[in-house]
Amino acid sequence: MRFWADWLSWGRAWACCKASPYADFLTGYQHLTQVGFAVERSPDEAWCHFCGWRVNYEQAAYTLAYKIDAVPALWSGPRQIPEHPIRPLRPPNRAPDRPGT
Repeated sequence: MRFWADWLSWGRAWACCKASPYADFLTGYQHLTQVGFAVERSPDEAWCHFCGWRVNYEQAAYTLAYKIDAVPALWSGPRQIPEHPIRPLRPPNRAPDRPGT
C-alpha cells in the first residue's frame, strides 16, 4: 500500500491505529473468541501487534477508499460524502447438521 501511496503522491501521514479505537478492536477480538477462534495473545498484547501491522497500510487504504468513494464500511475511514458506516451482515450458520438455521 505504501508503494501505491507514494506512486500516486498521496504523501505519508502514517499514524498508528488512527481510526481504530481500542474499544472497537476489543469488540472484534471478542467476536473471534465467541466463535471459537484460537487466539494466541491477550487483547492487550494483540492490540500492540495490530497497531504495529496496521500502520503499514492504514493511511494508504483510507486515502484509496476516500478517493474512489468506496462503500462506507466500519473502520475504513472517511468518505467524500459523509454517510453512516454499513455494518457487515453475518450469514446464518448453515452447517450440514442445521441446514435451515
